[in-house]
Amino acid sequence: MKEEILQYIWKFQYYNNNELQCTNGDSILVIHPGTQNSNQGPDFKEARIKINDTLWAGNVELHINSSHWNLHNHSADNNYNNIILHIVWNHGEEIKDVNGNNLPTLELQSRVSNYCSKSINN
Repeated sequence: MKEEILQYIWKFQYYNNNELQCTNGDSILVIHPGTQNSNQGPDFKEARIKINDTLWAGNVELHINSSHWNLHNHSADNNYNNIILHIVWNHGEEIKDVNGNNLPTLELQSRVSNYCSKSINN
């Protein structure tokens, strides 16, 4: 899996979006996935996401593995201060934002069809 493919899946919403939940169980509704960013910083800007009863507007970051957030040292980078949702293919650990709060995370691996998943992983 390459991050560019994950970005494509997110951009065009090519996943099962029924009853989305964060890895902590909070409900998610994607109102707008955001605009893909080709510059330095988050992968998508100006997204609108409803988590439980709160509507959030901000940026979305994508990684293949949740641990890549720390590997890329995003918590120390001001470009990532307004991340409202972390999208990952594989969730392995909870990630903290710049303020030390758990970052809402959505794992997509189980939400992409098996046919598509096999094509992506080859």
